[in-house]
Amino acid sequence: MAHIPKLSSRQMAAAMAELRRLPLDPAVKERIALMLTEAANDDRHNVERLDAGRAADRKATAAAVMEHFRGIMGRAVAGLSAISDAEWEAMVEEANREE
Repeated sequence: MAHIPKLSSRQMAAAMAELRRLPLDPAVKERIALMLTEAANDDRHNVERLDAGRAADRKATAAAVMEHFRGIMGRAVAGLSAISDAEWEAMVEEANREE
């Protein structure tokens, strides 16, 4: 979907006036008007404004992402904990040489 730029008040009034004159189905005009209005909203990127269904999807997605990263961090901690002190010191020395 293409980006809809934010319109100034003057541009919005002109776009709405032009939209009313277009030979389009009223439902199509209404949908376009809603998209223009949403693009003009300063708070348009705030996900808290989403309707209940989309908000639930957003929360479920965030929970899935967090669970995925918890798994990654758990494996990382386990892997680092399994490294001996000698291996750790060798890795630190190698990293310091690369700087």
